[in-house]
Amino acid sequence: MSEIISITCIACPNSCTLSGLKGSANITGAACKLGIKFYIDETTNPMRTLCTTVKTAFCDSPTLAVRTDGDIPKGLMKDVITALKDVTVNHPVKRGDIIVGNILSTGVNIISSNDME
Repeated sequence: MSEIISITCIACPNSCTLSGLKGSANITGAACKLGIKFYIDETTNPMRTLCTTVKTAFCDSPTLAVRTDGDIPKGLMKDVITALKDVTVNHPVKRGDIIVGNILSTGVNIISSNDME
């Protein structure tokens, strides 16, 4: 027997409480179609945006804020953070510049969140 899962939907401003079986489109509480898709995605393959920092070679700015330019599987978050521990930015970058392309073959890039002077 499958367990009923309840989550709060963040797909729109309604913040509906969705309940149903994992991965099922037969759920309760959705005020719109976005909620059904959100529930299925969140219970089968949750995705997240990652915001973190990487090292730089500059004494006046030893770290650079970075983020993913798309969502990555939630289960890969720790692996991506581990991969970024070995990254050092050694040249000035602008906001949106790619720091690491296609991180862990996800098709998602790690980009700069800030300009460096």
